[in-house]
Amino acid sequence: MSRPLRPCRSALVLLPLLTNLAPFSAGSGHAAAPPTEHALVGATIITAPGDTLHNGTILIRDGRIEAVGANLTPPPAARIWDLGERWIHAGFID
Repeated sequence: MSRPLRPCRSALVLLPLLTNLAPFSAGSGHAAAPPTEHALVGATIITAPGDTLHNGTILIRDGRIEAVGANLTPPPAARIWDLGERWIHAGFID
């Protein structure tokens, strides 16, 4: 003997809500992608023992240092990090 099909109560409650939702788009409800370009500006940079660069800039793209200098212009899409009065030391990763 077969049982008659009964609608699920929760489906009946959710159906009006689901029909009023806007179609999903790839950008809705998601955070923007983090920037891939960064500019550390205004810091004192020690590039080597005894070699100091005051008010310098470090440009980073895709996680790698692209340039270090005093008169560098950050790319328009770069996130600017103002590091005035801070020190940046060269480091090594083994």
